[in-house]
Amino acid sequence: MAALLLGVGLAWRRAPAPPSAPTSVAEQATSASTPTSAAEQPTTTNAPVPSAGPNAPTEAALPVQPAPPSSAAYFDDRRLTYEPNFYAPEIQAFLESQPGALKSMSVQVGNARYSFAQELVGASSYYSVNPKVILALLEQRQGLISTPNPTPDELGWAVAYQGENGNRRGLTAQIRWAIKQILFAKRDYPQYLPLTYADNSSAPPRPSMSLSEYAIARVLAPTTTPDRLPTLLNNFLAVYTRLFGDPRTPPSDWPAASAPFLSWPLEQPAAVTSFFDHGGPFLTRNPAAGITTYWGRTETDIAFAYNGHDGWDFAAAPPDLVLAAADGTVVFAGNADDGCA
Repeated sequence: MAALLLGVGLAWRRAPAPPSAPTSVAEQATSASTPTSAAEQPTTTNAPVPSAGPNAPTEAALPVQPAPPSSAAYFDDRRLTYEPNFYAPEIQAFLESQPGALKSMSVQVGNARYSFAQELVGASSYYSVNPKVILALLEQRQGLISTPNPTPDELGWAVAYQGENGNRRGLTAQIRWAIKQILFAKRDYPQYLPLTYADNSSAPPRPSMSLSEYAIARVLAPTTTPDRLPTLLNNFLAVYTRLFGDPRTPPSDWPAASAPFLSWPLEQPAAVTSFFDHGGPFLTRNPAAGITTYWGRTETDIAFAYNGHDGWDFAAAPPDLVLAAADGTVVFAGNADDGCA
């Protein structure tokens, strides 16, 4: 189980040091009134995706206004990965203002239970995905922001992905699958790996796609057919705009990045007692690969360098203080469940 601590803004202490990447655990999260989420294993969208079942929804085309002047053609790429001051309290307040049932749901993550808003922050922050993107997907595909009493299928297929023999059924499993597809898209852009569709067919995306459009296409394509994808892409834009405003508009009031960034996490020097890696940032296991340390040497001796989680062990213990990586305000502290067992 990984305990994840995320922060922005002002922190308790000025800090330093490369933070260890989050440790993943087997997925145990469930939605309070949904089927249990299937255990999530890392996937790549290059592999064939089993056909979607008959419950995959179809959508009528929604109107989309012309892009404002000096705006992105589809979605400002900066908004794909970040939204300032939109964490669990703000997400909960947004959900409270909507008719949907997500505001009253909770999920189990390891040995702790979290509100849906807290779980969304933990899951989206893990891979730097704007939680508004996920909320818009939930509304677009199953109306989960506006539907007071969603059916089990609407919750179970929250983003309409029914591939992998249905192993991603469940609210949290669907959300984590969508977040992973956005992560893979960021990795594969601008090489534009082919899009895989619900019928197992694949086709190259339009070469002029922006990062954000390609990322959303990677989420939507496995739920539909090639002829329906353009409509779904436009509908996502329309739904996001209705909920949160036009995402094509460039952000003008975001805070500047903190500097300096990432340095030593302890007040005093301490020995590094082990290195461990989980194939980050995509969290796959290859025990024989060892880990490449910051001085460029690949270590394979399992006595102190092993492939199983992300991070380094230091010879430090209470009352030694662990410092924040940079100035900031803690926005999430709790279990982060990547679902990689």
